[in-house]
Amino acid sequence: MKKYIMLFLLSSLISLMCSGETFRFKTNSYDEARQNNTYFKFIGESTKLGFITTDFEGYVREGEITYEKAANLDEIKDVVLKFKVKDIDTNISARDEKLQNECLDHKKYPEMTIRILSITLNVLSQEVPAEMSVRGQKIPLRISIIKTDARVYQGKSSFKLSDTLIPDPSISVATIKDKFELEFQINQAQ
Repeated sequence: MKKYIMLFLLSSLISLMCSGETFRFKTNSYDEARQNNTYFKFIGESTKLGFITTDFEGYVREGEITYEKAANLDEIKDVVLKFKVKDIDTNISARDEKLQNECLDHKKYPEMTIRILSITLNVLSQEVPAEMSVRGQKIPLRISIIKTDARVYQGKSSFKLSDTLIPDPSISVATIKDKFELEFQINQAQ
């Protein structure tokens, strides 16, 4: 009986030291996602006919962020952003279809995640290691995080398509730059 009481007390203490949290965001359209206080986006560059270069953005319309609060309350651990590939919206349906079906193969790999092991809460800026899971592959990232307000965090990173299993989406009249940017803002006051 003493073993069970000790086990119960130990598990209660551990659950008090670390508590899991989930933060969800949802928008209904590209424009709404673009204007939302919480967002996650990919930024790419396309060159058409060899000389007209434009940027394009893909916003995640719906996703969730889970994390564990550390006992000292100065950091959060195991931060995971998870979203469905079908929720990436570039505001051009033909591009979305190619991205979701051919590039990211949403039927075989329906979700993408970005995992950060730890974020220190009481610093204005930091760079943290992270890992993006896409098409069954784990891609290492370095994310620069800035605390802009008591409850607002912004992050930036980049990756190269050539370092992933994502097929090059270029077509004969338009080439896509190898480097993609990732940006996010989390507004917990929402």
